[in-house]
Amino acid sequence: MTRPILTVLAGALMAAGLAAPAASASLDGKKLFKRKCGACHVITEKKKLGPGLAGVFGRTAGTFKPFNYSRAMKKAGQADPPLVWSAKTIDAYLENPKEYIPKNKMALRPIRKQEERTAIVKYMEQATAAQ
Repeated sequence: MTRPILTVLAGALMAAGLAAPAASASLDGKKLFKRKCGACHVITEKKKLGPGLAGVFGRTAGTFKPFNYSRAMKKAGQADPPLVWSAKTIDAYLENPKEYIPKNKMALRPIRKQEERTAIVKYMEQATAAQ
């Protein structure tokens, strides 16, 4: 009988913003980045299958040289207003890349869990700021 009451109490605290889900505190953004992004991206100026992510925050989409972007990504960077990468836009993109920028060529499956996206973006912010 105690367990259902604790579950309801924990849910109420999270809904009220008074407690964070336990999983988000234990997620390692660096490990998640390596697992979900590392096959194609590095947080340097180098390019792999995807563009290097050094300086990505504040960068207009589709402008990292010498990477050959899809038409869709270039178009997003030339839109009015242009897509500029920020924690918010990267989070939205990671949630569903093909929906956020239709016809882009990034092969990443959507990252549905907010805690995972948050951990990845925080790692990216810290890693790129250290350069």
